[in-house]
Order: sequence, then structure tokens, then C-alpha cells
Amino acid sequence: MGLHRRLPAGSQRRPGGRFQPGAVRHPGVNIGLWCLTPIMALSRTVMPKHATLMPATGRLYDAQFALRVGLVNDVVEPKRLAETVKALAAEIASKSTYTLALGKQAFYRQL
Repeated sequence: MGLHRRLPAGSQRRPGGRFQPGAVRHPGVNIGLWCLTPIMALSRTVMPKHATLMPATGRLYDAQFALRVGLVNDVVEPKRLAETVKALAAEIASKSTYTLALGKQAFYRQL
């Protein structure tokens, strides 16, 4: 869904500290740090060239960039977020829990 505050691979705060919906960054390089913990999660989510570019530049990337590189599955307008999440949850909930559990186990085992 849309980017949110708990996105493991980045932060959405502007330089002044104000929240900016739909934006992500790894700003550590801007203050002389290379933050390894969030980069580990990032490197497991996106291609290496993007996992290196984001922390190396410290830039603020928009939601369309996050979608393009595979950091998020979908980007929706804030006013449609709740209905989109509910629809996705209902779709998944309509499936066999046994089949979902087996599928998740198989998926994560092969990583």
C-alpha cells in the first residue's frame, strides 16, 4: 500500500523534521553515518543497485520511485488507503489459511 511511518527501509521526514507522506530516504550519509541495520532490510527488498544508491545519496525519494524499485507493492491516495487495505485483506482472508501457511513457509524457505 502507500508508504507509511513504519516502512523498514527508510524515513519520510523532511530535513526540517516534518512528516512527508509517500517519501522515503536513508539520510545517514548526510550526517556522516552509514546505517547498516536499515540497509540490511533494504538490501533484502530491492535490487543491489537501488539498495546502494539510496543510502549513498541520502536523497528523499517519492512514492513512485519506491513502487518502481519494488520497495512497496502499491501506491494509493491517502483518502483511498483504508478501503484499499480492507479490500486486500478481505481478498487474502477469503483464501484457505492452510494453503496460505504452506505457501508462506515454502516461499521463505527458498529465500
